[in-house]
Amino acid sequence: MISPGRNTTPGAAPAASSSSSATTSGANYNRTGFNNLYVLTFNGKTFPVKYTITGGKLVGMLADKDRSTLVLVLNPGPNGGNFTTELPRNLIDSKGASNADTKYLIKIDGKGVDYKEVANNLNARILSIDFSKDNRFVEIIGTQMAS
Repeated sequence: MISPGRNTTPGAAPAASSSSSATTSGANYNRTGFNNLYVLTFNGKTFPVKYTITGGKLVGMLADKDRSTLVLVLNPGPNGGNFTTELPRNLIDSKGASNADTKYLIKIDGKGVDYKEVANNLNARILSIDFSKDNRFVEIIGTQMAS
């Protein structure tokens, strides 16, 4: 499993790591409907992942290429909340026969859960995932991941 770098403040250099690092930014992405940006560095490539979270905080994100999985680490609030993200297809995607989109498998703390695919285009897919006050780990499992 690839371990994430530590989060840094906006404008700071990403944490040094041989395999993966990440940066979060408080910049406003309202024009795209997202309030936050998590910059995931995986296998030497940078992937900006836009997201909005209510009722909690995204602590970290890491990519597990062997399982085609993006793992999110949450710090949920007392009432749970929602995590909505724009997943770049060049980072993670879920495809079936004839290259047609298929559903991602979403697990929270190891249990499969329902989610909503809000939108998609040639470059990204937008997922909305609800979580409870006790949920810490969200796995987004696809069929292919950046190499």
